[in-house]
Amino acid sequence: MGPNDHLPEDFAFDDFLAALDHVDAADDVDLPTDWDGCYLVATMPVTEIAAAVSKLEQAGIQAHSELPEGDEIGRGETGSVFVPFADLGRAREVLRLEA
Repeated sequence: MGPNDHLPEDFAFDDFLAALDHVDAADDVDLPTDWDGCYLVATMPVTEIAAAVSKLEQAGIQAHSELPEGDEIGRGETGSVFVPFADLGRAREVLRLEA
């Protein structure tokens, strides 16, 4: 910090931690996309994908999923859920994910 760089008087430790979380957060534009140009919102066990997609659709968010194929099915594999870029924040809220 330079001599003229001062924090606001009401800047609390929680504000500092929130700023660190923001710096460490992945840049949404760097997230993987699916065949439809939607962005990755979550990776989870295959058994949870249908419920997650259903929750998102009930909230009015169009979601796509990618599941393992062939021999990978049924071995505790994970799948991915994708949503349009504009819906990422709301999808995280619906699925109760941290941003």
